[in-house]
Order: sequence, then C-alpha cells, then structure tokens
Amino acid sequence: FPEDPTGRLVAICRWLGASTYLAGRDGATYMDLAQFAAAGIAVRTQAFACPVYPQRYGPFQPDLSVVDLLFNCGPEGLARLRRQRGEA
Repeated sequence: FPEDPTGRLVAICRWLGASTYLAGRDGATYMDLAQFAAAGIAVRTQAFACPVYPQRYGPFQPDLSVVDLLFNCGPEGLARLRRQRGEA
C-alpha cells in the first residue's frame, strides 16, 4: 500500500472494489479528494451523532463503541443506528 494516508485509503477501496468512500464530516479537510476522483471513487461525508441508548451502568456515555451498543441493546442496536442515519 502507498505511504500517504489518502493513497492507502484509495488503494484499500480499489482492493475491495468500492465505488464510494464514506468519511466523517471533516474528512474533506485532511484527505486529498483528487486522488479519490482520479480513481473513480466518490467520497460522501456524514455528520454522525451517537444515538442515545440504554446503558446498564450509570448515566449515558456517548461515543463508546458499537460493541457497547450491541451488549446493551442486542439486535435492536442495529435498528437504532439505521434510524439515526435515516434508513429506518
């Protein structure tokens, strides 16, 4: 894989056969979008906000991991993430 971070992402996308790369909301500020365009890979950004879900111990702690969500909510956790993205 290439040494530069964007080049690595593009190479991974190519290796996986991806046509779109989903980045965080600030991705465009640190990635070389021209490298994606040259490879024919679209870049979409998202402004993800952690959904509030029941946690077993103490007050809600956001931004832990999907593992915490799954352990606390089971299969309903995936449905919560989809609703957060508007996929319902």
